[in-house]
Amino acid sequence: MKIVEVFCGCGGFGGLASTIGHEVVLGIDDNSIALDSWHENNPNGVKKCLTLPPKHPIQWPEGELHVHFSSPCQSFSGAKRDLTDSEKATGDSLVRWSLDTAIEFESWSFENVVSTHSKAVLEEYKSKYPTKLDYTTAQCVDFGVPQQRTRLVAGPPATIQKFKELTKTRHVTIEEALKAAHLPVSSESVRSMAQLRTSSAPCLRKVTQPAYTVLTRPLRWYFESKRGKALTVAQMAVLQSFPVGYKFPTNAQDSYRVIGNAVPPNLGLAILCAATGVEFKPKIPLEIKYAAVESESPNEAPGHALQAQLEHLGRELAEIKAMVAKLAS
Repeated sequence: MKIVEVFCGCGGFGGLASTIGHEVVLGIDDNSIALDSWHENNPNGVKKCLTLPPKHPIQWPEGELHVHFSSPCQSFSGAKRDLTDSEKATGDSLVRWSLDTAIEFESWSFENVVSTHSKAVLEEYKSKYPTKLDYTTAQCVDFGVPQQRTRLVAGPPATIQKFKELTKTRHVTIEEALKAAHLPVSSESVRSMAQLRTSSAPCLRKVTQPAYTVLTRPLRWYFESKRGKALTVAQMAVLQSFPVGYKFPTNAQDSYRVIGNAVPPNLGLAILCAATGVEFKPKIPLEIKYAAVESESPNEAPGHALQAQLEHLGRELAEIKAMVAKLAS
């Protein structure tokens, strides 16, 4: 199947399409830097730098297509709160154009942030086109992406049903993902400045956990005694589930921006598997081994699941105690 990425960015959605036999043939975006990166990774594909919605009809490739839309999410994201009414209206119109265009294809998908407004728009379209559109909420960490990132995924009802039925992976940690890519782990924790909203305490995540949502500002290594360096472009790309060797802009800030705005390739792979009926086998750098949530042995599954939950709760409790002790001192 031929893959078309609309609002393609650097190409996250189709970043792993070739691993299940698909070819990315067309990328459309208005950001020339991101689009150049897309083309570096899809040299046989056609790039189109267009302001969307387009003034003229798009000439779609011939043949069997899957068309994916990832319209800009800034107008719906809680991370940006100073948008004008005009900017909000533009974001809304791009979502609606995406959905109006998408439902004309047999195989398609749409991805955006979870917000009250984005869900309301999708609910409106689902009510209007019940045989053409359905949607669900996806937690990327359930699909092998080593970060917590929640997204809305829409598509034909049959595709969304299959997506819901995909076997979820165990949660991959920061440490596992970086070590599998032969990248250094420089501290026991990473810090996200973007997450600090209601407290002056540092917002930390242990490397033995999945990362915070990868944004356009890099995470930083955390040390109590000194300011930690930002994670490198390669490290941030791994946390977004890009395959090792993926090409990004030469400027680091441009790279952080296109990585943070990208669809995690593992999420794109999961959606494509659901759309095409292929078994979902996530591919994060090199040889991380994934364990399904459900064990092959029904008698053993509950014990393993309970043990994993207890270990997770223990880590969370230890972090809370450490923060309380620090504040008390």
